[in-house]
Amino acid sequence: MKLITRPKGTRDIYPPLSLLYQKVYRLVEEVLTRNGFQPIILPTYEYTELFNTSLSSATDIIHKEMFNFSDRKGRKLALRPEGTISAARLVLQNRLFVSGFPLKLYYWANMFRYERPQKGRYREFWQLGVELIAASGVWADYQMLKLVRDIFWSLGIKEFTCHLNYLGDKTTQERYKQKLEKFLATTSPDLCADCRRRSSTNPLRILDCGFCREKFTFPSYEMAWSEEDKNYLNQLNQILDDNNFSYQYNYHLVRGLDYYTGLVFEITLGQEKALVGGGRYDRLYQQLGGISLPAVGFAIGIDRLLNYCEEEKLLPVAQKIDIFFLVFDFSDYPKVLI
Repeated sequence: MKLITRPKGTRDIYPPLSLLYQKVYRLVEEVLTRNGFQPIILPTYEYTELFNTSLSSATDIIHKEMFNFSDRKGRKLALRPEGTISAARLVLQNRLFVSGFPLKLYYWANMFRYERPQKGRYREFWQLGVELIAASGVWADYQMLKLVRDIFWSLGIKEFTCHLNYLGDKTTQERYKQKLEKFLATTSPDLCADCRRRSSTNPLRILDCGFCREKFTFPSYEMAWSEEDKNYLNQLNQILDDNNFSYQYNYHLVRGLDYYTGLVFEITLGQEKALVGGGRYDRLYQQLGGISLPAVGFAIGIDRLLNYCEEEKLLPVAQKIDIFFLVFDFSDYPKVLI
């Protein structure tokens, strides 16, 4: 009889890797609890409309990566491709915002995207998401960057690279979009097929394309910053410098999701691709529920993080036997089991 194997893009996790997963979870949970963050558990699937409302149709997640299906009544559903939108829906639907105090929430959950499987990237993948809701300003943004550092340090990771950019409000984003469109007017025919489509639907998404970023030198986002934007960044830079936080600016970093505003960041370890991505999304709650709630958050790719820990031999997991009973007489088994 032929064995039915697991679907492409998924994987089985068993000892010792599953023990490492548990160890990392416990260490991360301890850091988050110490900083006042509380866990939430999200549904595995949501109405497709929730993601369509929050993400542009030009975003790759909507365009070609979501697992969509219909239930028996024909309602359109999707396996969650990311957690921030589901967390926002949870906060709004359950009115967790009524206290008026900042909400500190996190989730450790599996996500689903239909993309080409490769090292550290799967169609079912695990993600830690952290959300700070109803909090604005430079100190809230720094708190999230510091929290990532605290998590890494708890895992024994001391060296990492933090890449920052600042997208700004609608005015700043529109100003940059105009500069980018002017640049694309002369380069569009030479873009890859995906980016030619993006150039007419959502030009900012072109900056997500590694192939086209290597081929062209796109306009720097710094050119679009207002004096207010620069003042914010001067404050943030001062806080980071005062707290010995290492960082560098990537003026083409926009992240792959359309809800970001203000600060965006990615964190890499060695030659690895980004393990952490996040930023501010002040318009998302207004877009979903008509309520103004500034928010900032980040997500850590657990699969890539675990790969790194394995390769660097961090957090060794001991598989040892503390006590071994050798039973010679069957009648003695009850004594051992007790």
